[in-house]
Amino acid sequence: MDKQAREAREMTKQLKGKERLANFWYYYKWWVVAGIFILLIAAITIYEAVTTVDYDLYVSCYTEKGLSEESASRLEEELKKYTSDINGDGEVLVSVSNLAAVKSETDTEYAIVQTRLSSELAAGDVEMFIMDETYLDSMRNETNSDTVEAVIDLNDVPGFKDDVGYIQDNLYLVLKALYEREEGDSAIEAQHESASQVFDALRSLISEDVLSEKTTEALMEPSDESGSSESAEESETTAATEAENVDASDVSPAAAE
Repeated sequence: MDKQAREAREMTKQLKGKERLANFWYYYKWWVVAGIFILLIAAITIYEAVTTVDYDLYVSCYTEKGLSEESASRLEEELKKYTSDINGDGEVLVSVSNLAAVKSETDTEYAIVQTRLSSELAAGDVEMFIMDETYLDSMRNETNSDTVEAVIDLNDVPGFKDDVGYIQDNLYLVLKALYEREEGDSAIEAQHESASQVFDALRSLISEDVLSEKTTEALMEPSDESGSSESAEESETTAATEAENVDASDVSPAAAE
């Protein structure tokens, strides 16, 4: 150690109280800041690892009326009956995302929810959906045709509506297809297996007669509203023509002369 270093050290030892603290901060402040930053990152990482919930099944619910908080909670409990502990943490947990917006071409909220649905289908983050008629209609097109593996009407599951307590006329359980790019991903395959298990369990409760009528193909068949209106117009035109023919036949030959 050279003479200047020894003198500096001796001077530091002679400092007391605030002067010594100020001297330390002057020389080591960046080391202190770096240390605090590293400790903060480590603390956040540990906190997230400890508090993050790893669910065995993720379900997104899309409806116009929305589920009440109680119904959403009861839905989670109902689905837990058919879900396995796929992550092996000793408990079965189901997460239900409750998203609601009334269909409107000018409503920003509906556009946001619809975008969320499209994003989830494209990303494949969620393997199971619950939808009312309005949102199921949005999937009944060629763009989404390859994203759906199977569909059932939950109203056909005995007691399901009463147990959950939802107010919608119909709710549909939609099982997302496992995309080709997802094959081989153990985490996604486990989620899809869990969703398939729940779907099959609920479908097994539906009578065979109902299932034969309400196949996935039938439920996913696009509705043709324009065709229906055209048929109605044709019926009205036919009825009017028949009425005119009846009136003409009632006229006597004498009156005609």
